[in-house]
Amino acid sequence: MLDALNAQCVTATFFVLGENAKAAPELVRRAYQEGHTIGTHSRSHPNLAELPLALAEKEIKDGFDLTNAALGLQRTTAPFFRAPYLSTTPALEQYLAERDVMLWSIDVDPEDWRPLSPGEVVEHILAGLENKHSGIVLMHDVQPHTAAAIPNFSTH
Repeated sequence: MLDALNAQCVTATFFVLGENAKAAPELVRRAYQEGHTIGTHSRSHPNLAELPLALAEKEIKDGFDLTNAALGLQRTTAPFFRAPYLSTTPALEQYLAERDVMLWSIDVDPEDWRPLSPGEVVEHILAGLENKHSGIVLMHDVQPHTAAAIPNFSTH
């Protein structure tokens, strides 16, 4: 994904799982060094609205802690969080607000977590953007077909 974005001179906001940051800190640092914004997406991707509040808060905190550790000294994540499954509760929203963390949502979900071709990913995104006329697009950087779709946007 980073190579594809770089080839198109595009930066993105990555909402990183803490476990992934711990497993591959060099990728988190590379994304940061290449000008991408790093937010978080919890430690392990549970449905936070289904957890007891204390466990949900710990998932969020651990996601930030692990991602910040991956970034290293004198670097920090943006105060941005996207909840797994876009699922929150008023109490979690208050928890984030009290910590000056912005909760992000999406406008377009190409459902690229499903087995799609790169062309189908592009079609889903363009259709969603056409419907909304703009917006925040969710893309899963762990999917090879999503990374392969990036160069196809320059032809549309």
